[in-house]
Amino acid sequence: MIVRKSGSFVRHLVGGCLLFATGTAFAGTWVNANMVGIRAFSTQTEQFVQVRDFANPENCTAPGILVLLRDDTSNWKMVHELLVRGLIHGKRVQVRTAGCHAGTGHTIIDGARLLKY
Repeated sequence: MIVRKSGSFVRHLVGGCLLFATGTAFAGTWVNANMVGIRAFSTQTEQFVQVRDFANPENCTAPGILVLLRDDTSNWKMVHELLVRGLIHGKRVQVRTAGCHAGTGHTIIDGARLLKY
């Protein structure tokens, strides 16, 4: 057996394993979100996103409103920014769902991505 030392191969192998691990361990359901409005206040612990034509993959009881739980981490700020940019510029947005809010029945989101078309 011949073993070659190749830093590039090792990096790709490790990177591929990490991508697979994070993709399966933290997989949510990505769904199109046709946003109508966003409501957020500085004193609230959550941000509400009003949507229409939402598939509701989590079967939550109040599917017209999505909720982004505020935790002041960089992920929350990034998702918040993507949602606002998508609404302002009229871009297609997909959100990653993470279950239903126990108190309100809204779909919880923990990720967002903007799509050009």
